[in-house]
Amino acid sequence: MAEIRLAESEEERLAVYRFRYSVYVEEMGIDESYADHERKLITDPLDHPQAMLLAAWDGERVVGTLRTNRVCDGGLSRYLEYYRLTDLPQPFLEETSVSTRTMVAADLRRTTLTARLACECFKWMLNHGLHTDFCDIFPAVMPFSTGLGYKLLFDDFYHPEYGLGYVMRLDLYDLEHLVKVRSPLRRTLVKWLEEREKMAASLAGSCPK
Repeated sequence: MAEIRLAESEEERLAVYRFRYSVYVEEMGIDESYADHERKLITDPLDHPQAMLLAAWDGERVVGTLRTNRVCDGGLSRYLEYYRLTDLPQPFLEETSVSTRTMVAADLRRTTLTARLACECFKWMLNHGLHTDFCDIFPAVMPFSTGLGYKLLFDDFYHPEYGLGYVMRLDLYDLEHLVKVRSPLRRTLVKWLEEREKMAASLAGSCPK
């Protein structure tokens, strides 16, 4: 089973960027503007130190990745325009993230790997005080995304490089909806809430009277 962890070292991040190139350019034939054809990698301005870059590893081979950026870390103005979020109140945006660059190796796309990446990302978002996540997807991915718990925001999004897509929204604390769609994220949320409750009770019990 692939191991999922943050790509933190420069070497690990470069491996992720090379994996992106193999999927977008070599497999899908996308004319990716950020592609470095000489070094065969893709990196863009959102790959800054504050970005959460997850990678799935089969030995030394990257077989999946997902990136999440918090709006409060900056650099997302283009996506706020893409997703029509520019008029939302600042307190809401402070608890909001955007997830991009999600992909899995072709031989593992019918496995649980993408859902496992999503669960690890979900835990990271909860631990970093986020309440809402947005992403855009290819239409073919709609059943998977709604199965995770994302809701359609609008279906007439046109990405300048990837073409027609849908913009989706995930409300992290909407347990009722996660249960309704049988999202794998529901178990992650329940466990996280239980652990937070235990921690709060432990801290309350240790306070001097």
